[in-house]
Amino acid sequence: MDLRQLEALVATLEEGSISAACERLGVSAPTLRGRLDRLEEDLGVTLLRRTYRGVDPTEAGARFLPRAKGLLLDMETLRRDTRRQDQETLGELFIVLPAGGLPPIAAPILLRQLRMSHPGLCLRFSSTRWPLRDAGPDADLVLTFEELPEDAPFRTFALTRFSIVLLASRCYLDERGRPETPEDLHGHDLLCWDGVGGDGTRWPLRAGGRIEVQPIVLSTDVLNLRTLAAAVLGIALIPDAPLARGTIPGEDFEVVLPEQIGREGVLRVLVREEVASSARTALLLARLRELVRGAFGLLDGDLLL
Repeated sequence: MDLRQLEALVATLEEGSISAACERLGVSAPTLRGRLDRLEEDLGVTLLRRTYRGVDPTEAGARFLPRAKGLLLDMETLRRDTRRQDQETLGELFIVLPAGGLPPIAAPILLRQLRMSHPGLCLRFSSTRWPLRDAGPDADLVLTFEELPEDAPFRTFALTRFSIVLLASRCYLDERGRPETPEDLHGHDLLCWDGVGGDGTRWPLRAGGRIEVQPIVLSTDVLNLRTLAAAVLGIALIPDAPLARGTIPGEDFEVVLPEQIGREGVLRVLVREEVASSARTALLLARLRELVRGAFGLLDGDLLL
C-alpha cells in the first residue's frame, strides 16, 4: 500500500467517478484503475463497486474511507511541519560564486527552485575571482573552478564538468579565415577567459604543453567574452556548457581547433569540513542534490560527497 493508492481511492469515492478522479489527480484512467486494483489486492477486500451512476463504496470501502483520509491528512501535516522546520533550519543561505563564471540562466533557476521549496529562505550572494581563498567562515556553499589542495578543509562534489574551447562567430571566420594549426592563431584577434588554473597568454594544447599568444582582451566574465565573440571581434578561449549556449541573441558560434586547443574543467561545490556533518548542512546538501537532479538535470551532477 502506498499514498498514491490511498489518494486514488479517496478521489474516486469523493468524486463519484473514475473520469472525475483522473482529472482531479492528473493521471490516466489505466493508471488510476491500476492503483485501485493494487490497493484492493493488498487489503484483500473489494472497496468500491461500479454502477450506472458511477462508483460507490462497498461496506468495506465505506469503513476504510475515513481512515484513508486520516492517513493522507497526517501525511500532509507531516510535510508542512517538515517544510517549516527546514525553513527554520536554513534561514539565510550564503553562497560564494566565481566572478563572471556562471551563465545568467543559472541564478534564476537556483532562486526559483529554492523559493518554491523554501519560500521564507533568504539568499545572499558574493562574487570573487578566488572563491576558495576569499570565502569566509560564514559561507554556506562555495562554488569554484579552482583545483582543491589536498589539505583544503572542505568536502566537495562536482556540480558540472565542461570544456574550455575556442569559439568564434562564423562571420568572423568567413572574414578572417579559419585557423588550421595553433600557430595560425597569431594572425587573429584573441579573447581569453582569465579564470583560474592557467596563464591567459599561454593556451593549453590537447596533446600537452602550451602555446604562447597575445590576447587583445582578458576577462573573468564569460558572458562578456561570449558577447565580444558574437560581435565578430575575435576568437575566444572560454568555458562552454549547455547552460551557456544561446545566452547571446543571434549567436552563431563555431568551435575552432577542437582537437588541438582546450582543456576540461570542473565547477565544484565546497562545504567547510567543520560544518559538513551538521543537520543544517545535511539539509542544505540534500536540497542541492535535488536541484542538480531536477532543475539542473542537464548538468552532470557527479556527486563526490
